[in-house]
Amino acid sequence: MEKILGGIKVLDLTQGLPGAFCSMNLGDCGAQVIKVEPPEGDPDRRRGPLKDGDSTFFAGFYRNKKSVCLEAAHPRGRELLLRLAGECDVILTNGPNLLDYETVKKINPTGIYASITGFGASGPLAEHLADDLILTAMSGMMDRIGSRGAPPMMPGVDFGGAYSGVALLSGVVMALFNRLNTGGGAMVELSVLDCIFYMLELFVINYSIDGAIVPKNGNQDTEVAPLGTFAAQDGYAAIAISSEGQWKKFCALVGAERLAEDPRFASNEDRLRNLEALIPEIGAITGAWKKDELAAAMGAEKLAGGALKTVAEMVDDRQVRAAEMIVEDRDPVLGQLYRVGAPMKFGATPLDVTAAPAPMLGQHTREILGGLGLPQAEMEELERSEIIFAAPKDRGGAPRDMKAIVCVKQVPDTSGKVAVNPDGTLNRASMQAITNPDDMNAVEAALRLKDETGCNVVVVTMGPPPAEKMLRELLALGADQGVLVSAREFGGSDTFATSQILAAAIRKIGLGPHDVIFCGRQAIDGDTAQVGPQIAEKLDLPQISYVAEAAWEGDKVVCRRMLEDGYMIVEAAVPCLLTCIKELNVPRYPTMRGISGCFDKPIVRLDYEALKGDPLIDLGTIGLQGSPTNIYKSFTPPPKQAGMMLEGSGKDAADKLAELLAAKHLI
Repeated sequence: MEKILGGIKVLDLTQGLPGAFCSMNLGDCGAQVIKVEPPEGDPDRRRGPLKDGDSTFFAGFYRNKKSVCLEAAHPRGRELLLRLAGECDVILTNGPNLLDYETVKKINPTGIYASITGFGASGPLAEHLADDLILTAMSGMMDRIGSRGAPPMMPGVDFGGAYSGVALLSGVVMALFNRLNTGGGAMVELSVLDCIFYMLELFVINYSIDGAIVPKNGNQDTEVAPLGTFAAQDGYAAIAISSEGQWKKFCALVGAERLAEDPRFASNEDRLRNLEALIPEIGAITGAWKKDELAAAMGAEKLAGGALKTVAEMVDDRQVRAAEMIVEDRDPVLGQLYRVGAPMKFGATPLDVTAAPAPMLGQHTREILGGLGLPQAEMEELERSEIIFAAPKDRGGAPRDMKAIVCVKQVPDTSGKVAVNPDGTLNRASMQAITNPDDMNAVEAALRLKDETGCNVVVVTMGPPPAEKMLRELLALGADQGVLVSAREFGGSDTFATSQILAAAIRKIGLGPHDVIFCGRQAIDGDTAQVGPQIAEKLDLPQISYVAEAAWEGDKVVCRRMLEDGYMIVEAAVPCLLTCIKELNVPRYPTMRGISGCFDKPIVRLDYEALKGDPLIDLGTIGLQGSPTNIYKSFTPPPKQAGMMLEGSGKDAADKLAELLAAKHLI
């Protein structure tokens, strides 16, 4: 179905309700709205009210938009921002902070540059910090709210932000229409202060004529009487009597003919003059009615009367439902909810407030930048460099409480000289410590799962206190939490004991129903490849070893498992454990942002006292003395001998190779 603004592309660089309200309406009309967010996300993602940490404000005003997350302060990020601006019909901004009009005009001469700020681009307050309360107070609007003689009151709704968003929408649509005639772009500038003040036109005209401002009068009008709200049996009713004929008809309806004959209330001027006497008389009448019954009776007589409704009552109101102003929807994060329908009805091209829910941060980064022609490899590099940030394409694919747990080990660097103690154990103090290479592939697999699903990554290691340095390095790569299992009682444990302790540690931090455990294939200081499978056995989890490829399909993982002479496809339901080989991926490098932020991430420490009570651990089998594995011999593998180069033609080289193999009795 065609949309009113189908084919229009909007780049939304704004923050706050005015811009959000405008771009929401553009999206409802069918425009493609690209919301650009910084790495930490738009502040409105954290704006209350919150439900389980998720913003209902964001869910409401950011529907029908696509999220692109990039670091605009980085030169490469700004280049991408400019390319997006060059592709869009409309650029919404909060002034020139990210993009100014002259820059946009050069790269996109037909683009509509629409800016909304608190006080506008000129004047003494142009740089003044703005807020809806401040703007409403300064506009003169708050001086019109409240009872006569009472202090000014804040409005109960941010109508200034919403109305200025509608005004911005009007400006954008007018500029688009003008482009049809001229072929050129335009700049649209608004301020929220101007928009709120614009609503006070009548008061300004009156002031210009006689220099006076009509005093505020609370819930009673200052020009017509009776026109206001009055108490009923079950709430309040609103009454608006605007002519003498209506006044007599109203008095007859409610059985108060005496009021129609009272000279104090004979005309509108009389009623205004004697308003203090009239209000209690009307209040006594409405107090005998229920608000809906009075409204229905007045409606039947063609009189203006209505029940004062709460928001909860409006949700179920028959008129509102008939106008399709309540739309039931299901948000993938917040669940079942109501949305307010679009007030503009276009017949054959209706607006759709449920076309797409508010996006996850960076949910459409790959899609939108791919549309600019960026190759996949370049986008992956930009992600690794933390210039762009991507989230899953399908919000519903992965459970929100999923966690990736990675078991890692600090090992001596065996690429150099290896020292062995007299008891056959490695002299680790004499060698440089590194993260086990196969474990780096496991960490990368977990981080890629985080890139796709947004899950948390927890790295777990057992070792001496200095192993915390290794955990910090992994947190710098992008892991969210570290767990250090360290106790003298655990020192010297073999693979059997280590798997017990790590399994207990995983259970201690919490193994959820959707979690995945990643392990490296084996450690270079032992080459046993036993710890991962034994952890799975202890925790009664399905396991897949020698994983070279992994694809996630909801609550299961499908893996390509390498064999000596081929491979096999294996799938397992979560929770499960995977052991990873180097063919699975290429580990990433840390970024400056990651390094600077790793010290703000938590590391949990678990000692002997924290784990000794877990029945998974057989206390008689841990540590160097308790471990059932005895070291018979430790040695350094002999270095590989130098190779031999066979030169000559293909046939000559093949003949020489055959002679060498025959001499060694290999053929």
